[in-house]
Parts: sequence; structure tokens; C-alpha cells
Amino acid sequence: MKEKKNGKSKEATVNGLNIIEVPSMSINSNESISVSCYIEGEKSDWMMDTGCSQHITPHKEDYMYYWKFPKPGRAKLASDVKELEIIVFGIVPIGHTMTNGNHLNVTVHDVLYIPKAIGRFFSPNVAMEKGCSAILTYETMSMLTANKTTYLTGTRITNNQLYHIAARILEKEPPKVQISTVVTINPFTDYTLWHRRLGHTYQHMIRNLLKAVIGTPTLIPYDESNRICDGCEKGKSKRPPFPPSKSRHLEHLDLVHCDLDELTQTSIDGYKYTATFLNDATSFGYVALIQKKSNQFKAFKTFKNCAETQLDRKLKRICTDRRTEFFNKKEKEYLLRTWY
Repeated sequence: MKEKKNGKSKEATVNGLNIIEVPSMSINSNESISVSCYIEGEKSDWMMDTGCSQHITPHKEDYMYYWKFPKPGRAKLASDVKELEIIVFGIVPIGHTMTNGNHLNVTVHDVLYIPKAIGRFFSPNVAMEKGCSAILTYETMSMLTANKTTYLTGTRITNNQLYHIAARILEKEPPKVQISTVVTINPFTDYTLWHRRLGHTYQHMIRNLLKAVIGTPTLIPYDESNRICDGCEKGKSKRPPFPPSKSRHLEHLDLVHCDLDELTQTSIDGYKYTATFLNDATSFGYVALIQKKSNQFKAFKTFKNCAETQLDRKLKRICTDRRTEFFNKKEKEYLLRTWY
């Protein structure tokens, strides 16, 4: 830990690793990761070192919870001028076998993550600052709780001031165990409720929810009676519907609405478009199948001649969307010639 005295910084040594600067380890980050169920994983080497000022691990997968520093801290190997980054700090659960054979689970707090550190280190100094005590012999070093219960014992390494801790990292349990513990979190099976809570998502997304999210109901039946959602209808429409007209022509062919639509699939005979003609007075419609847009003019003339002959009236006006298939020079000349 970096300390300041008379304007100068003092570096703490961790078995040849100098901790230059550690940011404040306050738990206020939104990037915490939590795990609820743990089992013993592969055996790991932890060293207990009295010269170590912080707990350290070079393995991010060791953590049960961790918090990322807004700005990385700095560390440096004694034999290298290159600085190492301290990325996160957090909690590491380990399973420890004592020298008498007893097995204990220990949670180590405030463990620094230094990816390029030379190993895992447990700092007795950090533990003693929190009220623990240590018993040191030539062969072993034991850590005791405030009520004098031994919870960690390290065995001395020959010709070295380090003590080896026989420990195992506690890892996540298989997904099946997790599913059994959270399967009743969301018991609601109302399709409409799930549809609304998930932002009016598609039907197949709700059906695949069980495969993607642990804890969802095993079955969310589709509501056939509510096939059209008002929110989806309004939110996904390109434009609001036209308001109903307050006026209507009373005589045949006083006004005819004309439109051209493209079919989603070309018919077996090659028809790709429909030309629609709707009488405003009676709402009687005439639909002609055409193969090309240019055939619309021919379909219009057929409709006009047929309607005028049967009703014995002249077509007075047409209403279109003013697109070129209707609003073109050829058709305007034809209408002027036949109307006057």
C-alpha cells in the first residue's frame, strides 16, 4: 500500500512484487459479479507471507465477488521496471485442510487481482488489522480469529520465509443445481403479462425464454384470444389510420378510388399486381390482376367502360395517391378526351 510521509511515498514489498499504488477499495461499483452456489475446484497454491501487504491473486476466476477499480492501481516486480496493473479487488472463497486433517471453508476479503503476479499470496498483516492474530513457529504459521480459533495454517517452505497453504478454490456448481434452487422465482404463466414485461416481444422469443433464462416457468401458453396487442398495433404501425370521412357521394361513379398493390407472391400465371377500383357511393369494388404496373392503364379503361355501360352514367372523378402509375401524361390525356 502506498503511504506518504514528509511528501515522499513508501512502497510495500510482496515477495519481490512492489505495490506502488492501490485505489480506494470501497464497494460502490456497479460491476460486481455474484455467485450463489459453490463446490471445491482444482487445488491451488497459496503462500502466506509476512512481508506481503495485500492479498493477491493472478487468476480472475478465483473470485466469488469482485469490483473493478475505476482507475487501475500499479505494481512492479523487483527484477523488472515494467509496471503491472491492479484491475479489481474482491472476495475469494477457499477450502482449507488444516495440519490436523480438519477441513474448513475460508472467505478471503480484499484480494487484489494482478494478472501478471507471480502467484497467490495471503497477507497475515491484513488479517491482523481486522482483529485476527498469528502464531509463528519454525515449521508452521497459523492464523487465529478474535476468539482464538485457528482457521488457516501454512507449512514452512525450506530455505524460504514463505508458508504454503493447502487450499482449494471454491467454484460454481453445475447449472442443474442452480436451476433446482431458483425454479420458482417467476411462477407467472400469463402470456400477456410476459409479453408486456418483455417490451412487447415476439411470440417465439417468449417460447424460447426457458432455454435462455434460468428460473422461468416451464410453460407459458400462448393466448389465442388476444392475438392482436393494442400496444404492438400502435407502436409498430408506420402511420396512424386515416380518419373516417364525414362526406360521401350519393350517385354512382361520382367518385371512384383507385389503387395499385403488389402481391407478396407472384401467381402461377405471372400476375404480380392488383388494380383496385372502389365506388365511393356504394363501396362496390372491382379488382383486376395484372402482370406489370404499365398494365394498370388497360385495366382502368376496362373498368371504366364496363361500369359506364352497366350503370348508364359517366365517370366524373377519380381519387388516387398521385403516383406515376395513375398520374401520368398518357392517362391524363385519355381522361380529358373521354370526359369532355
